[in-house]
Amino acid sequence: MSVKKYGQVQNIPIDKIDVSPFQVRMEYGDITELAANIKKIGLLSPILVRPIAERYEIVHGHRRFMAHNYMNKKYIPGVVKELTDKLALIIHGSENIQRQEFSPIETARYYDRCRKFFSVKEIAKELKKSESHIRYHLYLIDLPEDIQTKIHKGEISYSKARQLAKLTMGTTMTPIVGNKGLKMGSLPTYRTIQYYPQIRKLARDESLRDAQSIAKAAELIREGIKVEEAIREAKKDYATRRSIERWKSRTTPNTLIGKLIDVTERDKKISDRYSQIIHEIQLEKTLLCPKCGESITYPTQKIDELINLTHMEILDAQHLTKELTLLLKELR
Repeated sequence: MSVKKYGQVQNIPIDKIDVSPFQVRMEYGDITELAANIKKIGLLSPILVRPIAERYEIVHGHRRFMAHNYMNKKYIPGVVKELTDKLALIIHGSENIQRQEFSPIETARYYDRCRKFFSVKEIAKELKKSESHIRYHLYLIDLPEDIQTKIHKGEISYSKARQLAKLTMGTTMTPIVGNKGLKMGSLPTYRTIQYYPQIRKLARDESLRDAQSIAKAAELIREGIKVEEAIREAKKDYATRRSIERWKSRTTPNTLIGKLIDVTERDKKISDRYSQIIHEIQLEKTLLCPKCGESITYPTQKIDELINLTHMEILDAQHLTKELTLLLKELR
């Protein structure tokens, strides 16, 4: 191996360089654009390699190496350093992690590579991340491969992926020693593929709009509820949460309600829900039914289809439907 000096920039033969076995990227992006920039202004930052037998192994700079290869270059500027596997692994991933250049799945796979040399606590310390951050990512690699691909492509958000991953955690009753002595606690102890079909169904269902909905459905599935019923319950839960959020966010009371309904203590609960419905329609021109979670759009449907007050579980449906019709005319 012809090396001038370690630690100095030198031209390294392309055909003597190998990709790192620690590489976790699933794709490299548009190499042609990077190649065009290098051709125009040159390579601003040399790659880092380490000597392995009579060859070199990339530690940092895989995309720059690929761009030079694409341009049929014979040499690439680089720095050669003697590095152990552990140090090469940390250098390889640390910059990409800090710059958030890895997808959640690439990050998870990198942390999994690190477990060959480090504990979770040590990984967190080396990369200046929390232990929970490391563990949550590691859970993702237990998901089905097709789901991992969707997460990598951004088709499933990281927050939703975390909740899906909970269905891969097998648990057992494990002794835990606490301040008050020995007690039994449920801890994740092994990987299970038992819920892979349910995970795929949850991932496909677009009506599960946020991570909390996924978490709700996953919790019900673990309790033995069928996935279809779990999805329905999660949709209802989402509708209720959104309804409460909208109601809390209103800036002024709906004074029009008082014109139409004489609010007594007996009617207060009905009137509050009635006001809540009107507020939702005013805000987003839609209503999420807390009974089924479906979204009903206003004003494309008739009033009796828009707010089926019996379906909304509000008493005296006939009377309130009539009053609601009058009120909606004022709101137009």
